[in-house]
Formats: sequence, C-alpha cells, structure tokens
Amino acid sequence: MRITPSVLLCAVAACGGGNSGSPFEVTVQTDTPPAMLALRDGPDADWQSVTIAGGTYTLTAHGPYTVALACELPDGLFDIEQWQRSAADEHKIESSCASTPIDGSVTGHMVQAGNVALGFAGSSSDTPDWDFDVTVADGPQQLVALTDDRILRREVTVNGATPTEAIDVASQGMPFVPTALRAPNAAPDESLLSSVTLFTPSFTFARIYSGDPAGARLIPTAVLAADDHQRVRLTAFGTGSGSRAVFRGSYHQGDATDFVLPDPLGAVQFAEADNTLTTTWSTLPAHDELSADLEQFSPDGATFWFYFVSTSAAYIDDTGATSVTFERDIPGFKPEWVVDLAQEHTRDLTAFTRENDNDSQSSTVSEDVNAPPARRVARPVPRKLELRQR
Repeated sequence: MRITPSVLLCAVAACGGGNSGSPFEVTVQTDTPPAMLALRDGPDADWQSVTIAGGTYTLTAHGPYTVALACELPDGLFDIEQWQRSAADEHKIESSCASTPIDGSVTGHMVQAGNVALGFAGSSSDTPDWDFDVTVADGPQQLVALTDDRILRREVTVNGATPTEAIDVASQGMPFVPTALRAPNAAPDESLLSSVTLFTPSFTFARIYSGDPAGARLIPTAVLAADDHQRVRLTAFGTGSGSRAVFRGSYHQGDATDFVLPDPLGAVQFAEADNTLTTTWSTLPAHDELSADLEQFSPDGATFWFYFVSTSAAYIDDTGATSVTFERDIPGFKPEWVVDLAQEHTRDLTAFTRENDNDSQSSTVSEDVNAPPARRVARPVPRKLELRQR
C-alpha cells in the first residue's frame, strides 16, 4: 500500500507541530493487517490515521517520527507499539501481527520424569513413565525432552494427531555440560542470575537452566542443529529496582564464560495522570535503543496487555527527548486496549546496546505495581515476547 490521504496531506504541509525537512519513505511491515496504524511526523505533531489494508505500508516522514500500531492476537494478547525513529535510522519497521494456527498435536510416552517442549507449548511430569499430548502446528517441528541432567532433541513431522516413539532420555539423550559463568565487574551488592534457553527453527522454546551462574548447564554442541539458538543471559540485580544484563543469542560450549555487564541506568521516574503512564529518564548508559514497557495480565491470566515504546538513540539526539508517554489518544485506539494502572502491572525502562545480530547488553529499571504477595495463577510469557527477547 502507498501513502494514505491523511498522511499525504502532512507530506504537502506539515501538520500541527510537525517536521518540515526533506521527505523520506518509511516502510511498515506487519505480515497481516494490524488492528491500528498511525503516524506522527514530528514529536509534537498530530497523529495521522493510516487506512488498514494488507500487511505492508509505505509512509512519508520529514524528520523524527513515531509509528503507532496494535495487534490483537487470538491467544489473548493485546500488543500496542510505538516506534520513535529518526531519518538517520533504518527506514523500516517490522512487527508481526500474524498467529500460527495450532492444528496438530504430538502424543507419546516418556520413561523418565521431566519435560517435553514443542513450539511454545509443552508437558511435564514429576513421576516417571508418563504420557504426553502437546498441541502444535502442522509441519516440521523439533521436539525437546529434558530431565534434570540430560537433553534429547528429535525432528518430528506433524500432520494432525501425530504419535512419536517412546522417549528415553537416559539412553537416547546426552548429558548437559556444567559451565561456570562469571560477571567480573558485578558489584558486591548485586545478586546474579543466569538463564539458558533453546530456540529452534520451528519456534520450539525450551527452558534449560535458571539459577546461579556458577552452576549453569549448557546444551552439548552435538545436540544443537545448525539453526538452533542456545540463548544465555546473565543478569545482575541491584538492591533497588535496577538490573543489568548480558545476552548471548547463539552460545556454544567453549565460548567465553565472562559476561561483562554494562553501566546501569540513572534514576527513572514513572508518573501516572488520568490512567496514563509517562516514563522519564535522567542519565543513560551507552545505548542503541530505549524500550519503555507496560505489561498487565487479567486476574484469571487469560488476557495479556503489552504496550511498549521503542525509542532510538538517534531520535533522542535529534529531539532531546527525556520521556515517553503510553498514549491512548491515537486514532483507532480501542477502549479494551487500555491498561488499568489501578490494577497489578509491571513497568520498566531498558537501554539496549546490540553488539551484533545475536548479542546485546541491557540496563533496566523495573517496578511491579499493586502486586499481591502471591499470584493466584501461573503467568507464562507470551510467544511474541519470547521472540522479541534480546
């Protein structure tokens, strides 16, 4: 799709508070039609609605701009996004509003107690000799079975209800590799946590380890396929609400075990007015991007609201921005997308630095607001958030 009439009007004459520089095109790719799309051509410009038609849009901006979009996914996720970018950034924004139909399943038997992961679903048992039935999309899939000390990875072609041969991780799998990870520049008052996860080409997500970095377990190289991603994160938590982390998105046995932490974020303020959140920062560490996030589950865990504002370093340099607002006065913004700040929610600000396509560093300040002492329901991370992890 090309420029919509409302956006074209701003291309000819800048809307209120808008940019007046040379025009450039911005491509927005969402795979399937989003539930909302709007452009703000300038930090204080009016929002301009974009007519929804397909999954690819070409917009025109004249300087620092913001693209707002929303996705309504069938697994109960409302995903609202703002992308604040500058002419110096890549002129392309990608965010998938697509969902994968879950039309198949894999059934089988596992000899040992443990876990079976397929796609973003799975099954587990604390007792041996148990049966599993995991729903997953048809097509090539990777099944991952785990015990406390071993892992098995198996290719499965799913076509409707698909049985697989019995899983005996003791005889068919391989042992994890004990690996002590370090954060040599961690402060004495910081506590350390490491996590190891596996992400396969068919989007099977398996949690391998979470705990003390000194006792981390890695997947042996012989188990990993060429396009698998063993993802290792080491996080240092301060005594307050701050943390800093190093993420390695394709880690292998024998890689460097020292994770040098980035500098922390300065003071961050979360302010509420009329059920609208504004996040303000002070000093920033080296960064490529800031991500301000607002997350909320419904009390029964069936619905999840995820609203983020991504702000590039170039946008901050060009505008002098020191805050972002989780706006609702955007054309097409639905009442059911509003996060109720009087209820339990999480809000945070993270400064990211990407070292390459797989590796990054981050510094975060986070608050859990109105959280009860113990949650009543389990709250898994939605699939789209795991895809976004870095």
